Amino acid sequence: MPHRAHVRVFYLVTLLIVCLFSLPSCGSRVSHDEHELEKPAVAIGVCDFESEVATAPLVAYAQKENSHLANYSIANYNSLDELIDEMNQGTLSFACMSPEQAAQIYNQSRSDIVIVAVTKLCSSYIVGHDTNVYAITDLSNQPIYVSRDDVISQQILVSILQSRQEPLDRYSFVWCDTQEQAYLRALEDPQAYALIYQPKLTQIRAVQQNLSIVFDVNQEWTAAHAGVKQETSRPVDRVLVAHTRVIKEQASLVQDCMSLYKNAVRSLENRPQDYVSAFSFLQVKTQDIQDLMLNQCNFIYLDGEEMRLAVSGYFKYIYRIDPMILGRILPDNGLYYGVSGI
Repeated sequence: MPHRAHVRVFYLVTLLIVCLFSLPSCGSRVSHDEHELEKPAVAIGVCDFESEVATAPLVAYAQKENSHLANYSIANYNSLDELIDEMNQGTLSFACMSPEQAAQIYNQSRSDIVIVAVTKLCSSYIVGHDTNVYAITDLSNQPIYVSRDDVISQQILVSILQSRQEPLDRYSFVWCDTQEQAYLRALEDPQAYALIYQPKLTQIRAVQQNLSIVFDVNQEWTAAHAGVKQETSRPVDRVLVAHTRVIKEQASLVQDCMSLYKNAVRSLENRPQDYVSAFSFLQVKTQDIQDLMLNQCNFIYLDGEEMRLAVSGYFKYIYRIDPMILGRILPDNGLYYGVSGI
């Protein structure tokens, strides 16, 4: 009997030791799982169609790669004011917007934001019946229909004309309420053209007779400024911005977001088929989505000094046309992340 008691004690002690050494391992595993479940939800705020298009690659790539720092998504807002309020309240860390909007917010001190990266260049095109357009001068004395919701593309075109030293009175811009209306007006007139941005152009073409792309505004900007010494401007369409509070308090999250965006653009170029579902909201054919992403939407990633030079150079041209677009003054280097110690 004493022998059996000793054996029973031995087994109990052994079992206790095994449990003690097992518990930390189990506890660590549970903690890891909880950590994965508790990744913060980080939304990229947008308040217009173009910004949603520009942000889609980042969110799709982050979800595909399972970002270790956060779960990314797109948050749609009804207005820029509503988006800014969310950033000021600390409930929104990042947003995608036009560089003009970022400049106005910064200059008017409506929010402490910085531009983190350029994510998309101008993707506007001149379309029409006549394909014999070889230079911007071929558009003179012909009506060019422009949508009121795409004023910036028209001003980029004006800037190109100014750089070419073209008399502006030779060019007739006719304003329409929507992109669709501008397209239809050009469709009705064999001598007319329309200024339409992608991917809206492909959406319109899906239900209307095709007009030919006769002029690429982005390419013409590059050609118009190619001879300018040390020219580094780009026709920037969308930028990623962050609140300075996030820059100071969550530096690793900012770096994570930038890295993901950079890799997303690279992945988009190499494997566009992986991103078709991310652009399903366009409601166009799968092949059209792939062609858009590769050839016509001009996704890009620029940060640091390259970003600053591209945006500030672009601002100088836009400022000459209408200073009000930027909030009356050219922004200083405080607007750009990674510059002047920010």
